Parts: sequence; structure tokens; C-alpha cells
Amino acid sequence: MVLKKFPNRLLGEILVEEGFLEPENLKKALEIQKKEGGLIGGILLRMGWITEEELLVALSKQLSLPFIKLGSYNINHQALKHLPREIAVQYLMIPFEYDNQVLSIAMSNPLDTDAILQIEKHTPSPVQIFLASQSEIKKMIEDSYANACSDVKKG
Repeated sequence: MVLKKFPNRLLGEILVEEGFLEPENLKKALEIQKKEGGLIGGILLRMGWITEEELLVALSKQLSLPFIKLGSYNINHQALKHLPREIAVQYLMIPFEYDNQVLSIAMSNPLDTDAILQIEKHTPSPVQIFLASQSEIKKMIEDSYANACSDVKKG
């Protein structure tokens, strides 16, 4: 489950190549980053030059991780058993599928080493990491863990 720490391609370059960002806006964002610090993706989002989905698509390419839109996805309740709700909330991630002994987890920040350590601590299963939007992950955490708890109470 180790991710590449140093991607080969720069995020800004990917955003321009994909047609999500104008080169002059990238240049402006890099100037802002030089003055104020911060992550280039966050600056581009704040300036309104890209959308969260465009950022995630580019990050997906940069990190060689699949991007998933969780909005219409049915969460597998078996997957939820592999990661406590508190950990999902703390690290903004959600297990969404458990198939052939592989746990699939959607994260908004797959480079968070503490989050990866928590996953490894809570499941012996092999894990596949997916990128997903923070807003979708938050909604799915609330909906899915609540439904899983009510299913247990009914059963």
C-alpha cells in the first residue's frame, strides 16, 4: 500500500495538459504559492480556476490512483466493518467495497501517512486506495455508518 512519494509529473502541468487550467493561471498561482505558501491545488481551487473534480482527476493521474465518484455508489456494509467510523471521520476516508478479500478505500488525501498506518492497523486485508472528493466522503461516512448501525439493530 506504499504510494510514490515523489510523482514524476507536476500537478499544474497535468491540469494544463488536461485542459482544466490555462497556462497563465498556473503561472499566477505559482507566484501566489511563492509569496504565501500552500499547496498549488488549494490555491487553484480558492481562486476558482479549477473544480474539485478536476483537481482529483489530475491527482489521480499524478499519483497513479483511480478516481471514484462516490455519489451514486452503494457502500458494501462488509467493508465498513474493517474501519471504525471514528477513524474514517478523523482521516476523511471510507471503505466502500470488500471483494475477493481486498478492501477498497476512498480517501481525499492518500499521501497522509498517518491515515495509511491506521488502515494497516485495522485490517489485515490487502487495500486498494481510490481518490474521492471530501464532500462525497463526508456524506458517505454519515449515511453509510448510520445505515450500517441501523441494519445491525434491525437484525
